[in-house]
Amino acid sequence: MTSITAPTRTCSAIPLNRTAARCTAIWAATRCGTGPTRRSLLRVTAALAATGSLAGASGCGLAHPTGASAQGPTGTASTVTSRITAMYATEADYALVLGLPVVASYSSNGKDFPPYQGDRLAGATPISSFPEPDLDAITSTEPDLILVPSPDLYEPDVMDTLRKIAPVHAMSEDAQDDWRKALRSLAELMDRSDVAEQFIADYDARSAQLRERVQERWGGSTFAYIGAMGTGQFYVAQPEMLTNTILHEEMGLPFASAVPPSVEERRTDISYEELGLLDDADLLLVRTNPVEGGTEVDTAQLQELQSAPLWSRVPAVAAGHVFLIEGDIYYTSPLTASANLDWIEKTLLA
Repeated sequence: MTSITAPTRTCSAIPLNRTAARCTAIWAATRCGTGPTRRSLLRVTAALAATGSLAGASGCGLAHPTGASAQGPTGTASTVTSRITAMYATEADYALVLGLPVVASYSSNGKDFPPYQGDRLAGATPISSFPEPDLDAITSTEPDLILVPSPDLYEPDVMDTLRKIAPVHAMSEDAQDDWRKALRSLAELMDRSDVAEQFIADYDARSAQLRERVQERWGGSTFAYIGAMGTGQFYVAQPEMLTNTILHEEMGLPFASAVPPSVEERRTDISYEELGLLDDADLLLVRTNPVEGGTEVDTAQLQELQSAPLWSRVPAVAAGHVFLIEGDIYYTSPLTASANLDWIEKTLLA
């Protein structure tokens, strides 16, 4: 039986995520530390005030839209955003790329952050935010700003409670579809457009270089991204998913016929008896998930897939063209996009 090729973990590598020192400068994370300019403060304050998100803003965080601290001639300790709590890993990514001080972020098990974030969140507090946020833990982080994926992520009463803790900024739906647009939007709000543009330029240059190498090695090869669901079933990921978008649009690889037209038409109950659907895929990407409550790969799911009678008959398997890819970089953000480029370089081009 052909074994699945497991790549060496590379998620902490850089030039990957964010061109080293320029994009990793963090505002002082101490309460009342130094940070963004007065211009960015007033812009954030005005934007949040316009949406009613300033309820509960106080202390050393965003200033109220009226008062000396908001209208004074210079930014002071009472008018800077020095503590950001991210309700999901991707929101932390946007903040980290812009050099914003993330003091707390989503953790699936309450103690570890996604591996691709490396040590970027060293010292930050892991919080539980799904399906219901741990409001006591969030309050204890004393945020000046809370980032959430979308305005309708939680029930209205939960959002109201979050706004009483600190101003809340909801990323637009663009964050799930276009990380560049979402990054630019947040960067403009925080007066960090130059940082965002440099990150995007560096990413695009690296992507273009990798495309040449991918085309030389795998040009014309079809691919499919699959995920084992357990109980003898799997799914094939849709074109809009980040890794598929990067491999198809940026690297120029065509989809295998099993790739569904959209997420709405994606099946998550494909039986292992239907593995023949993958026969025209030259490359197979297999998503790995961590064990419940931990960070280690759930090998039981993979073993079940490998043990399926039809698995060894899939042409990509027989050719040894099966590659594992971490589930955390499935989601859309600037850092997961960069981590996907790392994966391509360290795995498909190894």
